[in-house]
Amino acid sequence: MKKIKEVKGNSLVFPILSLLYGLVLTIWPEIQADILCYVIAGAIILCGFVFLIQYIRKDVVRDFYKNELVFGLFAIILGIVALIRVDAVQNIIPTVIGIVVLFSGVVKVQNAFDLLRLKQSNWLAVFIISIINIAFALFLIFKPQSSIALAFRLLGIGLVFSGITDLVTNFFFSADVRKMNNNDIID
Repeated sequence: MKKIKEVKGNSLVFPILSLLYGLVLTIWPEIQADILCYVIAGAIILCGFVFLIQYIRKDVVRDFYKNELVFGLFAIILGIVALIRVDAVQNIIPTVIGIVVLFSGVVKVQNAFDLLRLKQSNWLAVFIISIINIAFALFLIFKPQSSIALAFRLLGIGLVFSGITDLVTNFFFSADVRKMNNNDIID
């Protein structure tokens, strides 16, 4: 019985954290966008230092044209600029993601037409999905400020939903375990 209580206690931690973090993302998405930008800038700076270490440790005669110093200094400067200009990074992230999603949507258009040429009945579903994909990509590209806040809000709503459903599932599961334990005592 003690083991079941430990498992139940541990299984409540993540749903509660998910619920709380989801609420934070839903209410204050801009703060999370700032944090994401700081993380990206920090990662770029870290990569720059890795390149510098590689440059210092390399054999100059054997690895003459590898440009680790150039990449390292560039990454460090770029990371510092990203730390200073968080607003610019926030505008770039949705645009870059939008370009990737746009490419994916255009590939899906070709897939839909290929399915049509092969006389497959599901071509229309793939085509509709591709149009939705392209529309979402254009939204990301042309409304970067709206889309980053929206993306974090949607993530927050998803985490809130996940946290609530996990808590409900835990409640029902623990009720079933209690019933089973009570039945074992009676038998």
